[in-house]
Amino acid sequence: MISIIGIILLVALIAALVKPEKVLPFIKASNTIRRILAVIAYLVLLAIVMNIWSKTDNFKETVAEANAQNNQKWTEHAVMDSTHMANGYFSADSSKSTLELAAKFEELAAITAKSDYKKDEITDSAVIMFANRNSNTALELTANLQKSYRARYAELLGKELWENNIKVHTSNGGKTITFVGGMFANNKNIADFQKKIYGNLYAYGFEKSQYKWIEHDPEIVEYKIE
Repeated sequence: MISIIGIILLVALIAALVKPEKVLPFIKASNTIRRILAVIAYLVLLAIVMNIWSKTDNFKETVAEANAQNNQKWTEHAVMDSTHMANGYFSADSSKSTLELAAKFEELAAITAKSDYKKDEITDSAVIMFANRNSNTALELTANLQKSYRARYAELLGKELWENNIKVHTSNGGKTITFVGGMFANNKNIADFQKKIYGNLYAYGFEKSQYKWIEHDPEIVEYKIE
């Protein structure tokens, strides 16, 4: 587009130099003055066009550089995700608290959903392919790790609730989690506690949660996790 404008300006200048009286009849002066003014106008307009051209090129270079940096950032992110999944970073046993366990599981879920990548515009097809591959790996890894996450969650939660005189254990192949403690003699306490931990129970694949106020109490309050 810029080159076409340059050609048009050059043709106009040549026409003005050859027949100034026809091209610039509105200028009441001699043909010599008309030619001089035509050259000046050409140079001014050419400078403006070149300035626009330069800014356009700079803008394109800036966009290209920004895209390259962005793609590099997400490539490194994808490599990090892949490395974490390969080196046992998401192992349940490496977590020292239920909060750390939940954070790792959420990170794994984010890789599966590609939620981090959706926050930004990615133009590199290689990065997109890498993210898709990581997503499939994370999905498979999540299914394999859920059982160990349930066991580790019950173990860690039991330690964290020890001071509150609450015992935690699992049954039914680790898919049922049971809480035993005096505070569960109160139905409101049970409802509040269940609401607080429901998200983790659902994420880790528990099917049921049970509450008793003493170990051998035949009366059990049970929730289905769905």
